[in-house]
Amino acid sequence: MNIYPPSDASQYLERFYNFELTPKPGRFGIENIRKILSSIGSPETAFKAVHIAGTKGKGSTAFMVESILRAHGFVTGLYTSPHLIRIEERCAVNGIPIAPETFSGTLQDLKPHLERILAEGLTPSVFDVLTAAAFWHFARSRVTAGVIEVGLGGRLDSTNVVTSSVSLITTLGLDHTEWLGSTIEAIAAEKMGIVRSGVPVISHAQESLAWNVIETVCGDKGSTLERIGREIRLDEQFPHKAQSLFDVTTMDGRYTGLSVRMIGQHQRQNAASAVRAAELFVRDTGCRLEESRVRYSLAQAFLPARIEVVGDSPTVVIDGAHNPISVRTLVRTLKDIYPGQRVLVVFGCNTDKDIESMFNEFSGCSSGWYLTRNPGSRGADPELLLEMLRASGGQCASAGIYADPGEALRTALADASGSDIVCCTGSFVLAAMVRGMLVPQR
Repeated sequence: MNIYPPSDASQYLERFYNFELTPKPGRFGIENIRKILSSIGSPETAFKAVHIAGTKGKGSTAFMVESILRAHGFVTGLYTSPHLIRIEERCAVNGIPIAPETFSGTLQDLKPHLERILAEGLTPSVFDVLTAAAFWHFARSRVTAGVIEVGLGGRLDSTNVVTSSVSLITTLGLDHTEWLGSTIEAIAAEKMGIVRSGVPVISHAQESLAWNVIETVCGDKGSTLERIGREIRLDEQFPHKAQSLFDVTTMDGRYTGLSVRMIGQHQRQNAASAVRAAELFVRDTGCRLEESRVRYSLAQAFLPARIEVVGDSPTVVIDGAHNPISVRTLVRTLKDIYPGQRVLVVFGCNTDKDIESMFNEFSGCSSGWYLTRNPGSRGADPELLLEMLRASGGQCASAGIYADPGEALRTALADASGSDIVCCTGSFVLAAMVRGMLVPQR
C-alpha cells in the first residue's frame, strides 16, 4: 500500500523528499517551511492554535481538543499525521477532511511558489508542503482555532511556526532516536521546542528525567506548567475497564460524567489534558467551557486504529503502536480489558524501529505470533522479525511467517477461538490494511 493514493496531487508530491518513506537524519528543519509560508502571505498567522507534541497520544488528544472547541462555536482547523487511508485525512476544517479536489487545487496554487523555492536550491519535504497547504486552507476557511499535531520532534518540526495559545506535551518515550537523540532528556528537549515564552504548558505524566527538562524549559520561558494528576485531576469510576465515566477537575472548573469512545485508561488521561487545553484556549477569548458541551464533544471524538475493536468472536483489535511505549500501553490495556484471554499477535513493522524492545513489551501477553512484512520499502523482513523475537525470549514455538498481512490475518482468525483476541499491530500502515479488510469503507 502506498502512503499516498494515486492522484495528480500525489504525483506532484513525489518531487519532494518524504521522511515517512525514506527517513535520513539531519535533513529536517523549519527554514524551508518559513520560506514557503512567507511567499504565500504567512497564513499561519491567521489563527491561534493548541500545539501538541509527544511520543504517545498526540493524535487522540488532538481529536478531543478539536471536538471540544468545535462544540463551543469555534471554526476549527485540525492538522494531524499520519493518515490511514487518504492523505486528505490530515487536514480538516470543522471536522470535515479537505476534499480531494480542494487539496489538488491548493497544491496547484502553491506550485509556482514551490517551483521558485526549488529553483533557489532549497529542498522542502513533503511534510513542509502538506503543512503549508493545510495552513493556507485554514486561513482561507477563516479558522478561528487551530489544533496542530507535531509531525516529528518539535523544535525543528514544520508545524513549529504557529502562534500557540497552549502547548501540550503528551507522554514521552524513545522513538525517532536517529533525529531526536538517544536519551529521554534529549527527546524531551526537542519536544519542548514548541513552547513559547509565557504560553501555558500542559503535560502528561513523564519519567523523572523528562520532568527535569520540562520544568527547566517552562522556568526559562516563564510558562506555567500544569500536570495530569497534579494541577489537573482525573477521577475514574472504573479505571481498568474498556470505557468508564470519569470527572476532570482543573483550576477553573469541574466536568463530571465524561466518557470517551476510544478505549483504555490512557484515553481518559488524554481527555483530561484535552479539556484543560480547550479551557485555556477558550479563556483567552474571554469565554468559558460549558460542561454539557464538553461531555457531548468528548463522547463524539474518535480516531481509528488506536486500540480499536473491529471484530467479535474472536475479538479483533487493531492499533498503530510502532514504538515500545505505545506497545506497553496496548499490552496494559489488553490485560485490563481482557484478563486471562489468549492474545494472537499479527505483527509487521519498519526496519528503523526498536523491534526487540517492542517484542519485550509483549512478554507474558502473547500466545501466538503471525509475523508478516509491513507494506512499503521500509518493511522489516519476517525472517528478521523471527530472529528478533527469539532474541527477546518471545514464544517462538507458536510463531509463523507470512508473506503478506492478509495471509497472516486469515491464519490468525482461523486459529483463534471465539474467546481469543487477535491483535494486529506494529505500524499504522499495517493497521490501515487490516482495517480496510474488516471495516466497510464509505
